Amino acid sequence: MDRPTQGVDLNVDCEIPIAAGLGSSASTTVAIISAVSKSLGVELGRKEIFKLAFIPEGFLHGKPSGVDQATCIYGGTIRFKRPSSVRPVKIQNDPLLLLCDTGIHHETKTLVGSVVKKSKTEKGHFRDHLAQACEISRGVLKALKTGDMEDLGSLMSLNHELLQRIGVSHPKLDRLVTAAKRAGALGAKLTGAGGGGCIVAVCSNTKSREKIARTLRRDGGTPYRISRDLHGVDAQFT
Repeated sequence: MDRPTQGVDLNVDCEIPIAAGLGSSASTTVAIISAVSKSLGVELGRKEIFKLAFIPEGFLHGKPSGVDQATCIYGGTIRFKRPSSVRPVKIQNDPLLLLCDTGIHHETKTLVGSVVKKSKTEKGHFRDHLAQACEISRGVLKALKTGDMEDLGSLMSLNHELLQRIGVSHPKLDRLVTAAKRAGALGAKLTGAGGGGCIVAVCSNTKSREKIARTLRRDGGTPYRISRDLHGVDAQFT
């Protein structure tokens, strides 16, 4: 933006639980970049927004993957590979998802730092964990493309177990994941960096989702019914 600018005061109204593994900082950053650039008459492409959004996320999280920013910018379902490869994925059916907040907040930068430190002291184990994570990701991609929600749920639960072994889960996350599955979820896992925040469960139908939501609320969680955004970032002025 090669033009004189002045500072701005921002009032951010965010409905996303903060520090809960939902990419609140990434979505806010992407929204601000899009709104400010559009107000200045500067049309930024998605790749340009991604590059700009990566800068403040680096300050906040140390070594962000970029997946949160990419998800907010592109919308829909994407296949993301570091540092900036984004491919849209056409899925068979939208998964019926239920989110649940533990109410326990965390700092992503601290959690990422602890994982990096552990990866250096337990290199062999982490190579195995990484290989498993890649295999799970490929399985999730296939399940989404074919619409196999049972397989998707199983892979989500498997991923949660892997994250437990890495050490980024939390007793309340584990309890809610177990409760969701016992109540009928096809699978469930923690979201984001872990250490607190939210779980996400995939449900077989709306009736089952309501039952799971009631169960999680009784267990101390705050459930949210969520759906997939298809369009990505868009700045509108009123």
